Amino acid sequence: MRDRPGPIAIGQSEFQSWARGRVWDCTFDQSPCCVVSSFHHPPLEIIDRAEVQRSLAHYPDQSLVSHLLLGARTDADVELQFVLVPHLTTLPFGFKSVISEVDRLESYQWYRSFPSIPYAPMYLNGQGATARKLEPDRWRRTTEGGGPRQATFDAGGVRALSLNEAARVYHMPEHFLSDQRPEFLSWLRQRGLPRANPIPPSDGRKHPTKWPKEVKPALEDVMRDMAVLGRAAARWDTALYCSNDDIKDYFNHLVVTTSELRHRGRADGRARA
Repeated sequence: MRDRPGPIAIGQSEFQSWARGRVWDCTFDQSPCCVVSSFHHPPLEIIDRAEVQRSLAHYPDQSLVSHLLLGARTDADVELQFVLVPHLTTLPFGFKSVISEVDRLESYQWYRSFPSIPYAPMYLNGQGATARKLEPDRWRRTTEGGGPRQATFDAGGVRALSLNEAARVYHMPEHFLSDQRPEFLSWLRQRGLPRANPIPPSDGRKHPTKWPKEVKPALEDVMRDMAVLGRAAARWDTALYCSNDDIKDYFNHLVVTTSELRHRGRADGRARA
Protein backbone atom coordinates (compact mmCIF):
# COMPACT_ATOMS: atom_id res chain seq x y z
CA MET A 1 0.00 0.00 0.00
CA ARG A 2 1.52 3.26 -1.15
CA ASP A 3 0.21 5.35 1.75
CA ARG A 4 0.94 2.80 4.47
CA PRO A 5 2.95 4.53 7.25
CA GLY A 6 6.27 3.21 8.41
CA PRO A 7 7.09 1.96 11.91
CA ILE A 8 7.93 4.49 14.64
CA ALA A 9 10.09 4.11 17.74
CA ILE A 10 10.01 6.61 20.62
CA GLY A 11 12.79 6.00 23.13
CA GLN A 12 13.92 7.14 26.54
CA SER A 13 15.70 10.20 25.20
CA GLU A 14 12.26 11.53 24.25
CA PHE A 15 10.84 11.07 27.76
CA GLN A 16 11.11 13.63 30.54
CA SER A 17 14.13 12.84 32.75
CA TRP A 18 11.95 11.95 35.77
CA ALA A 19 9.95 9.43 33.70
CA ARG A 20 12.87 7.47 32.28
CA GLY A 21 13.84 3.96 33.26
CA ARG A 22 10.34 2.91 34.27
CA VAL A 23 7.19 1.37 32.84
CA TRP A 24 4.17 3.51 33.65
CA ASP A 25 0.74 2.01 34.29
CA CYS A 26 -1.86 4.36 32.81
CA THR A 27 -4.81 1.96 33.03
CA PHE A 28 -6.01 3.92 36.11
CA ASP A 29 -6.76 0.61 37.85
CA GLN A 30 -4.50 1.48 40.78
CA SER A 31 -4.70 5.26 40.81
CA PRO A 32 -6.49 8.17 39.10
CA CYS A 33 -3.16 9.05 37.47
CA CYS A 34 -0.31 7.11 35.88
CA VAL A 35 1.84 5.18 38.38
CA VAL A 36 4.93 3.00 38.10
CA SER A 37 3.81 -0.45 36.99
CA SER A 38 3.79 -3.26 39.52
CA PHE A 39 4.65 -6.66 38.08
CA HIS A 40 3.61 -8.49 41.25
CA HIS A 41 -0.09 -8.56 40.44
CA PRO A 42 -1.19 -12.11 39.60
CA PRO A 43 -2.70 -12.70 36.15
CA LEU A 44 -6.40 -13.29 35.68
CA GLU A 45 -7.88 -16.37 37.30
CA ILE A 46 -8.79 -18.42 34.24
CA ILE A 47 -7.29 -21.75 35.31
CA ASP A 48 -7.25 -23.49 38.68
CA ARG A 49 -3.69 -22.65 39.71
CA ALA A 50 -3.83 -24.69 42.91
CA GLU A 51 -4.76 -27.77 40.91
CA VAL A 52 -2.02 -27.10 38.33
CA GLN A 53 0.57 -26.71 41.09
CA ARG A 54 -0.55 -29.94 42.75
CA SER A 55 -0.85 -32.12 39.67
CA LEU A 56 2.28 -30.83 37.91
CA ALA A 57 4.55 -30.50 40.94
CA HIS A 58 6.97 -33.09 39.50
CA TYR A 59 6.43 -32.42 35.81
CA PRO A 60 9.83 -32.37 34.02
CA ASP A 61 9.25 -29.03 32.26
CA GLN A 62 8.81 -26.66 35.20
CA SER A 63 9.26 -23.71 32.85
CA LEU A 64 5.96 -24.66 31.21
CA VAL A 65 4.36 -24.99 34.64
CA SER A 66 5.51 -21.47 35.52
CA HIS A 67 3.77 -20.14 32.40
CA LEU A 68 0.52 -21.61 33.72
CA LEU A 69 1.00 -20.40 37.30
CA LEU A 70 2.53 -16.96 36.77
CA GLY A 71 1.37 -16.09 33.27
CA ALA A 72 2.73 -16.79 29.80
CA ARG A 73 5.98 -15.10 28.80
CA THR A 74 7.81 -14.68 25.53
CA ASP A 75 11.00 -13.62 27.36
CA ALA A 76 11.45 -10.86 24.81
CA ASP A 77 13.97 -8.45 26.34
CA VAL A 78 13.24 -5.17 24.61
CA GLU A 79 14.20 -1.55 25.18
CA LEU A 80 11.93 0.89 26.99
CA GLN A 81 10.43 2.28 23.80
CA PHE A 82 7.09 3.03 22.26
CA VAL A 83 7.09 0.92 19.10
CA LEU A 84 4.25 1.59 16.68
CA VAL A 85 4.00 -1.02 13.95
CA PRO A 86 1.63 -0.31 11.03
CA HIS A 87 -1.21 -2.72 10.33
CA LEU A 88 -0.66 -5.37 7.67
CA THR A 89 -2.01 -4.81 4.17
CA THR A 90 -4.33 -7.80 4.65
CA LEU A 91 -6.30 -6.12 7.46
CA PRO A 92 -8.82 -4.24 5.24
CA PHE A 93 -10.01 -7.53 3.70
CA GLY A 94 -10.99 -8.99 7.07
CA PHE A 95 -11.49 -5.84 9.15
CA LYS A 96 -15.08 -6.65 10.11
CA SER A 97 -14.14 -10.17 11.23
CA VAL A 98 -11.12 -8.93 13.17
CA ILE A 99 -13.09 -6.29 15.10
CA SER A 100 -15.87 -8.78 15.82
CA GLU A 101 -13.37 -11.34 17.10
CA VAL A 102 -11.56 -8.92 19.40
CA ASP A 103 -14.87 -7.61 20.76
CA ARG A 104 -15.92 -11.20 21.48
CA LEU A 105 -12.68 -11.90 23.36
CA GLU A 106 -13.15 -8.68 25.28
CA SER A 107 -16.61 -9.86 26.36
CA TYR A 108 -14.82 -12.76 28.12
CA GLN A 109 -12.52 -10.22 29.83
CA TRP A 110 -9.57 -11.71 27.96
CA TYR A 111 -8.93 -8.34 26.27
CA ARG A 112 -9.43 -4.79 27.44
CA SER A 113 -9.99 -1.58 25.54
CA PHE A 114 -8.73 1.79 26.71
CA PRO A 115 -9.55 5.29 25.49
CA SER A 116 -5.83 6.16 25.67
CA ILE A 117 -2.45 4.46 25.89
CA PRO A 118 -2.58 2.06 28.90
CA TYR A 119 1.17 1.65 29.39
CA ALA A 120 4.11 3.93 28.72
CA PRO A 121 6.20 2.84 26.95
CA MET A 122 4.58 -0.05 25.08
CA TYR A 123 4.42 -1.91 21.79
CA LEU A 124 1.44 -1.31 19.51
CA ASN A 125 1.52 -4.29 17.17
CA GLY A 126 0.06 -4.27 13.69
CA GLN A 127 -2.92 -6.49 12.92
CA GLY A 128 -3.70 -8.48 9.80
CA ALA A 129 -6.22 -11.02 8.53
CA THR A 130 -5.99 -14.41 6.84
CA ALA A 131 -8.87 -16.04 5.00
CA ARG A 132 -10.05 -19.34 6.48
CA LYS A 133 -9.96 -22.21 4.01
CA LEU A 134 -13.46 -23.48 4.76
CA GLU A 135 -15.00 -20.16 5.82
CA PRO A 136 -14.06 -17.53 3.21
CA ASP A 137 -16.33 -14.90 4.80
CA ARG A 138 -14.80 -15.31 8.26
CA TRP A 139 -11.24 -14.07 8.42
CA ARG A 140 -8.73 -15.11 11.06
CA ARG A 141 -6.90 -12.33 12.91
CA THR A 142 -3.10 -12.26 12.85
CA THR A 143 -0.68 -10.13 14.87
CA GLU A 144 2.52 -8.68 13.45
CA GLY A 145 5.05 -9.99 15.97
CA GLY A 146 7.83 -9.60 13.42
CA GLY A 147 7.57 -5.82 13.10
CA PRO A 148 9.35 -3.52 12.64
CA ARG A 149 10.64 -5.40 9.60
CA GLN A 150 13.04 -2.62 8.70
CA ALA A 151 15.74 -0.98 10.80
CA THR A 152 13.87 1.45 13.06
CA PHE A 153 15.65 3.73 15.54
CA ASP A 154 14.43 6.12 18.19
CA ALA A 155 15.79 9.67 18.49
CA GLY A 156 18.63 8.38 20.71
CA GLY A 157 19.84 6.00 18.01
CA VAL A 158 18.63 2.84 19.78
CA ARG A 159 17.19 0.25 17.42
CA ALA A 160 13.73 -1.16 18.14
CA LEU A 161 13.67 -4.94 18.03
CA SER A 162 10.60 -6.86 16.96
CA LEU A 163 9.10 -9.07 19.64
CA ASN A 164 9.90 -12.16 17.58
CA GLU A 165 13.54 -11.19 17.29
CA ALA A 166 13.88 -10.18 20.94
CA ALA A 167 12.34 -13.50 22.03
CA ARG A 168 14.89 -15.39 19.94
CA VAL A 169 18.22 -13.65 20.59
CA TYR A 170 20.18 -12.75 23.71
CA HIS A 171 19.70 -9.01 24.01
CA MET A 172 20.71 -6.80 26.92
CA PRO A 173 18.44 -3.72 26.97
CA GLU A 174 20.02 -0.48 28.10
CA HIS A 175 17.82 -0.20 31.20
CA PHE A 176 19.09 -3.59 32.42
CA LEU A 177 22.60 -2.12 32.74
CA SER A 178 21.57 0.46 35.33
CA ASP A 179 20.00 -2.04 37.75
CA GLN A 180 22.68 -3.36 40.14
CA ARG A 181 20.42 -4.99 42.73
CA PRO A 182 21.82 -8.40 43.71
CA GLU A 183 18.51 -10.15 43.03
CA PHE A 184 18.30 -8.56 39.58
CA LEU A 185 21.88 -9.54 38.72
CA SER A 186 21.10 -13.09 39.84
CA TRP A 187 18.02 -13.09 37.59
CA LEU A 188 20.14 -11.91 34.66
CA ARG A 189 22.65 -14.71 35.20
CA GLN A 190 19.85 -17.27 35.15
CA ARG A 191 18.77 -15.84 31.81
CA GLY A 192 22.29 -16.03 30.40
CA LEU A 193 22.83 -12.25 30.42
CA PRO A 194 25.02 -10.47 29.76
CA ARG A 195 26.60 -12.65 27.09
CA ALA A 196 30.36 -12.72 26.68
CA ASN A 197 29.76 -12.85 22.93
CA PRO A 198 26.29 -11.42 22.43
CA ILE A 199 24.38 -12.40 19.35
CA PRO A 200 24.09 -9.31 17.12
CA PRO A 201 20.44 -8.67 16.24
CA SER A 202 19.44 -8.45 12.58
CA ASP A 203 22.89 -8.46 11.04
CA GLY A 204 21.63 -10.32 8.00
CA ARG A 205 22.69 -13.77 9.20
CA LYS A 206 20.75 -16.55 10.84
CA HIS A 207 21.61 -17.19 14.48
CA PRO A 208 20.68 -19.98 16.85
CA THR A 209 17.70 -19.27 19.04
CA LYS A 210 18.01 -19.03 22.82
CA TRP A 211 14.99 -21.34 23.11
CA PRO A 212 15.71 -25.10 23.23
CA LYS A 213 14.62 -27.09 20.21
CA GLU A 214 11.15 -28.56 20.58
CA VAL A 215 10.83 -32.32 20.54
CA LYS A 216 7.90 -33.24 18.35
CA PRO A 217 6.83 -36.54 16.80
CA ALA A 218 7.96 -36.88 13.21
CA LEU A 219 5.75 -38.27 10.44
CA GLU A 220 7.79 -41.47 10.38
CA ASP A 221 7.11 -41.94 14.11
CA VAL A 222 3.37 -41.69 13.54
CA MET A 223 3.54 -44.06 10.56
CA ARG A 224 5.50 -46.63 12.57
CA ASP A 225 2.99 -46.49 15.43
CA MET A 226 0.13 -46.81 12.96
CA ALA A 227 1.75 -49.84 11.38
CA VAL A 228 2.14 -51.59 14.74
CA LEU A 229 -1.38 -50.77 15.88
CA GLY A 230 -2.84 -51.53 12.47
CA ARG A 231 -1.23 -54.96 12.49
CA ALA A 232 -2.67 -55.67 15.94
CA ALA A 233 -6.12 -54.47 14.82
CA ALA A 234 -6.00 -56.77 11.79
CA ARG A 235 -5.07 -59.79 13.94
CA TRP A 236 -7.93 -59.06 16.32
CA ASP A 237 -10.33 -58.40 13.45
CA THR A 238 -11.13 -54.88 14.63
CA ALA A 239 -10.75 -51.34 13.30
CA LEU A 240 -8.12 -48.75 14.11
CA TYR A 241 -9.51 -45.29 14.72
CA CYS A 242 -7.50 -42.05 14.83
CA SER A 243 -8.81 -38.78 16.22
CA ASN A 244 -7.62 -35.46 17.50
CA ASP A 245 -9.09 -32.71 19.61
CA ASP A 246 -8.94 -28.95 19.68
CA ILE A 247 -9.79 -26.21 22.15
CA LYS A 248 -11.64 -23.08 21.11
CA ASP A 249 -9.57 -19.92 21.63
CA TYR A 250 -6.70 -22.20 22.62
CA PHE A 251 -3.93 -19.73 23.37
CA ASN A 252 -6.25 -17.17 24.93
CA HIS A 253 -6.62 -19.55 27.86
CA LEU A 254 -2.96 -18.84 28.70
CA VAL A 255 -3.03 -15.49 30.45
CA VAL A 256 -0.07 -13.18 29.81
CA THR A 257 2.05 -12.32 32.84
CA THR A 258 1.64 -8.75 34.04
CA SER A 259 5.24 -7.78 33.18
CA GLU A 260 4.57 -8.41 29.47
CA LEU A 261 1.25 -6.64 29.09
CA ARG A 262 3.04 -3.62 27.66
CA HIS A 263 4.22 -5.81 24.76
CA ARG A 264 0.70 -6.86 23.77
CA GLY A 265 -0.90 -3.63 22.61
CA ARG A 266 -3.03 -3.48 19.50
CA ALA A 267 -4.49 -0.33 18.03
CA ASP A 268 -7.76 -0.11 16.12
CA GLY A 269 -8.98 3.30 17.22
CA ARG A 270 -8.96 2.03 20.82
CA ALA A 271 -5.78 0.96 22.56
CA ARG A 272 -6.11 -2.68 23.58
CA ALA A 273 -4.06 -4.87 25.87
